[in-house]
Amino acid sequence: MDKASLRRILSDLIAELLTNQKTKEQTIKELAQRVDIVDVLDSKDDLIINGYYALKYLTDDYETTVFELIYLNDCFIGSKQFSEAERNRFIEDGIKSENRSNKG
Repeated sequence: MDKASLRRILSDLIAELLTNQKTKEQTIKELAQRVDIVDVLDSKDDLIINGYYALKYLTDDYETTVFELIYLNDCFIGSKQFSEAERNRFIEDGIKSENRSNKG
């Protein structure tokens, strides 16, 4: 599968999850049906690889945060350029903000 197709599928899955059109379980199932890990790794595209694993591990012990999904969605739609360091900052800032909101 080519990069454009992989990006489109991952982008659609993330958007559908963020807008509550699909559950985490439905998303994981559809990911497994539509995307082959070999294609993901062969793409050598950090956004595709990170998007794939974020969806794959939605319900694992390491649970993907909504902040990571928002960041990846922004990258897939082109409003952000993917950077692992920036992704990590975005997630940290989101969690800190959420924690402050919950405390006060």
